[in-house]
Amino acid sequence: MTQSATPRPSLGRFVAVFVLGFTILQTVLHLPWVERSLLEPYLELSARTGSFVLSLLGFGTDASGTSIASDSFAVEVRRGCDGTGAMALFVAGVAAFPASLRARVLGIGSGLAVIVLVNIVRVVSLFWIGDAHPEYFDRAHGEIWQATFVVLGFLLFLSWTSLVTRAPGRGRV
Repeated sequence: MTQSATPRPSLGRFVAVFVLGFTILQTVLHLPWVERSLLEPYLELSARTGSFVLSLLGFGTDASGTSIASDSFAVEVRRGCDGTGAMALFVAGVAAFPASLRARVLGIGSGLAVIVLVNIVRVVSLFWIGDAHPEYFDRAHGEIWQATFVVLGFLLFLSWTSLVTRAPGRGRV
């Protein structure tokens, strides 16, 4: 029996680093100064961007703070509707995975960009659903999109690990 030249990282180490990283990220995201200085501006930007996209689609909307409103419907972009849970899951997974620093930074940057873009799709779709089909809004908001973001974070992580492990020189994307 031969041993490989480089030791394989253990699953236990990955899980421990992932759980620790996720816990730290969630704790930091709930600090009052982080909510004030980072998350509130992000929520406002999400509302403005969502309103802009809705305007391009023919909805007469205005954004004010974290709210998007038309003459017939209004929605507020709040904590929990921002994709940060999926972001924390994804970042913790990438940080815990044995890969080069460059691969991790590129993975985190591209994964966060995808999550932010999909969150704008969520905001736009929820406004449309609330305006056109209000009877489906609660289900779309609380069940479909929440589950979608958990799955999205997981699938992004799996896609990234697939790229990193298949790249020549493993982890050197």
